[in-house]
Parts: sequence; structure tokens; C-alpha cells
Amino acid sequence: QREGTQEGEKRCGETGAMGDSGLIGIGIIFQPTEDGTLYVKKLKEGEPAHRSGLIQPGDCLCEVNGRDVFRQPLEHVKELIMGPPGSTVRVGFHRGTDPRAKLIQVALQRSKPGEQMVGVGIVFRSDSTGALYVRMMQEGGPAQLS
Repeated sequence: QREGTQEGEKRCGETGAMGDSGLIGIGIIFQPTEDGTLYVKKLKEGEPAHRSGLIQPGDCLCEVNGRDVFRQPLEHVKELIMGPPGSTVRVGFHRGTDPRAKLIQVALQRSKPGEQMVGVGIVFRSDSTGALYVRMMQEGGPAQLS
């Protein structure tokens, strides 16, 4: 057992570690249920999912890059989430267990643990016309500090 890993987490899907292939994830540890649903168990502090401020433990993963991944095998989902450093992945979650809840979509830039991609720290949302609105500012980011 690795230091810092609690018993039970070994079965969870980890999308933050850098693999032998050089591909990296976004810092989410998933807990699969018996029916294959993937819930966010934990966010790795300082990694892309945690820094976004939009994903919470208990969220249910439904989409990756616009593809339905609800109840898909963890290894398949992990292949979709992992990618080269600096590339972007879009993930969609339902908050909690209500499938009718609004889908929360987040675009995350993959980065190595301890590295942070440079930006202005603004999270936008768009409406059906394509107009962009400021949804939030990253705490401590350049936009908030200016």
C-alpha cells in the first residue's frame, strides 16, 4: 500500500497520476458503485478539478468530451480523461443522485501535479446564443487580485 493511500481507495479510479505513457489526468478519485455509476470520492488538492471549484465529492460523472459515459467501465472512462499535459478535457457531472439535475460541465486543462497553467482565472458560462458570462473568478487568481 502506498503511503498516503487509505484502504479502499485502491479500488477507486484515480485520474491525477502521470502514467508511463506521459498522459495525465485532472485530479479526481472516483468511487464506482455496484451498478457502474462513477461518483467523485475525492479531489486532489491543487490539481485541475480541485482548482476549478466546480466539482464536489458526491458528483456523478455523466460525460467526457460530450460522450455519454454514465455507467461505463472505469478503465474506458479513464482513457477518455487522461491526456497530454496542457490539453483540455470537458467533463459533465450531475450533482448528487438526481439524474434530472442540471448537468454541470467543466473544461479542465490537464497539468502535472504541482504545476498550474497560466491564465486569468475566470470561469465563463454560455447561453444558447453563445454569449459568454462570467460565472466565477478563481480564488487568488489574477482576475480576482486585479
